[in-house]
Amino acid sequence: MKFAFLTATACILAETAHAQISAAPGHLRGWEKAADSEFGAVSSMSFSMTTNNESFVIASSSSGGRGGGSKSRKSGKAGKNGKKRNQSLIATLALLESPERATADATAHAEISGPPTKPSGTVSLNYNPDGSFLLSLDAAGLSGGFVAISSGTSCSDIGPGPYYDDNSMSDPWFGMGFSPRIVYEASEEGFSNGAWRVDNGFGSQENDGHAFIMFDGYGEGLVVCGVLGVAGDRMLLAAEMDVYPGYEGGLNVAGSVRVTYRKDGTFKFRYNLEGLEADCELVVCGVLGVAGDRMLLAAEMDVYPGYTGSHVVTGDVRVTYRKDDTFKFRYNLKGLEADCEGCGIHIHEGTSCDSHELVKGHYWDDEVVEDLWTTAGGATYDSDAEGNAEGYFNVYNGYSFGKNVGHAVVVHAQSGARVACGVLEGIVHESEMGNL
Repeated sequence: MKFAFLTATACILAETAHAQISAAPGHLRGWEKAADSEFGAVSSMSFSMTTNNESFVIASSSSGGRGGGSKSRKSGKAGKNGKKRNQSLIATLALLESPERATADATAHAEISGPPTKPSGTVSLNYNPDGSFLLSLDAAGLSGGFVAISSGTSCSDIGPGPYYDDNSMSDPWFGMGFSPRIVYEASEEGFSNGAWRVDNGFGSQENDGHAFIMFDGYGEGLVVCGVLGVAGDRMLLAAEMDVYPGYEGGLNVAGSVRVTYRKDGTFKFRYNLEGLEADCELVVCGVLGVAGDRMLLAAEMDVYPGYTGSHVVTGDVRVTYRKDDTFKFRYNLKGLEADCEGCGIHIHEGTSCDSHELVKGHYWDDEVVEDLWTTAGGATYDSDAEGNAEGYFNVYNGYSFGKNVGHAVVVHAQSGARVACGVLEGIVHESEMGNL
C-alpha cells in the first residue's frame, strides 16, 4: 500500500527537508530556522510564476496582505466560535522560479521520474465546524514532497516561515528538526491526489490571501506555489491560441479556448476562433439532462445488523460532493447514546446492511489518501443529553461520487460498538439546500 510506504518516506523527508530548503531560493532558507524556533528576519528575492501561458480564473482573494508570521498576527478564533462563517478557499499551483534558479530548477525537474511537465493543479481548503479544514490536493507534474501555508501573502514574497497561530498551538506543518507533517506522494505519471485534516488556528478570513507552498522533489529544491482565495462557483482553464509550431500553411488561426469544469470531472469546452479553414464542418454532441447544483448521496439509518443494545438509532446521512471529489458529510440522528463525544461515523467498504459480514471495514483508496475515517481525520459526531446529533465534517476517501454509491454508512457508540447502518443512494440535490 502506498501509505505504508509514506511512513518510511516521512522519515526520509525529515532528514532531507533541511537539505531541500538549503538548496531552495534565498528567502526559503529561513523556514528551517523558523520551524525550529522563532520566525526571524530573512533576505528578499524576486520571483515569477510560470503557467505555460494558461490562466486560471477560479478564485479571488479579499486579503489585504495580513499575516506576517509573527506573534502579533491576527487570531483565527472567531472562525471557530461561529461568529464568522468560514468559506472554502482554493489556490492554483505553478512552479516558483527565481532568475538564478530557473535553469537549475528545470534541470532538476527533468531528472524526476514522471511527465516532462511543470507542476500545476489546485489545492482546496474546506472548513469543518471546529475550525479545522480538509486540505485536498489535485495536481500534476510532481514527484512527492511536503506542504505548508506560508506566512507570506504572495508567491513573490512567501514570508519567513509557515503560517499558524503560535499563541495557541504547536506548528501543524513541521515537527522538531523541521520534520514535515503533511507529506504527499505522486504516481509514476506525476499525479498527486490526496487530503488531510489540518488546523493552523486560523479561519478562512485569516488564511485567505496567504501563499500555499509545496516543496517537491525529495531534496531537489523545487518549490510550487499558489495564493489562497475564496473559491468561485467554477473552475476554469483558459488558453490563447496561436499558430501551431512548424505550420507553414495559409491559415492564421487566433482566438481563445475556455474549459469549465463540473463537479463530476467533466467539463464544457468553449472556443472562439478566427482565421480557420472556411466551411470546416463541426459535429457537436451532448447528453440531454437537467444539471443539478449539487451531487448528493443519502442514507436512511436503522439499527445495525445483530445489534441487541438499548439504542434504536434513526435519521439520515447526506454526502454532498464538490468538483474535486471531496465531500461534506452531514448527519441528523436520533436515539443515540446520550453525550457520546467524538463517536465515529464512517462510510464502509460493504454494500449491504443485511449482515455484519457484508458491512466490512472503512472504505478508502489507500493509493491516494490515508484513512480519514478516524478521530484524527475528524469523522466523528457528538450527541446531546437526549441522544440527538446533527452536524457535518469535510472528508475525502479517494473515491468519486459514483464509487461511493451503494456503500454502507456505520454509526458507532462511545465504546466503538456499531449501533446503526444505512446504504448510500444517489439522489437529485437542489440548490436551495444551501451552499457547501
